[in-house]
Amino acid sequence: MNIKTKFSINDRVFTISQETTTDWKICGACGGTGKIFGLDTHPYTCPECDGKKGRNIYTGQEWKPTTPLTIGQIRAEISNIVSDGKFSNMGHYEDGATKQEVSYMVYEWGIGSGRLLGEKDVFTNLKEALKECKIRNKLQNINQE
Repeated sequence: MNIKTKFSINDRVFTISQETTTDWKICGACGGTGKIFGLDTHPYTCPECDGKKGRNIYTGQEWKPTTPLTIGQIRAEISNIVSDGKFSNMGHYEDGATKQEVSYMVYEWGIGSGRLLGEKDVFTNLKEALKECKIRNKLQNINQE
């Protein structure tokens, strides 16, 4: 059996993942100073922002690329089971129904760490990764409307 994969050991790649995005909102009570002044003109810690001058407001999720990573492990899962019910590991053989799923682990995150990357989220260069991020972010925004 010959198994074809998109990447090889030690290939430098970029991955993409969804990250939470936030915006900084200046505190309206203290005007971003972290202090309020009493009638005695003594400064007190703002009770609204606890002196932090504002807070992060959740704005959603966005697809972003990673820094370059190095492929350290390749896993291939090949099966020809067609599910007969609610359990995906039970079924029957069907000629031509063979499925191949390839995933990768990178040295930088630790081989054996459990963090697997599917081929659809791994790219040869930053330009390709950014292009895919743009497509997924656009689809995500359309689906949220």
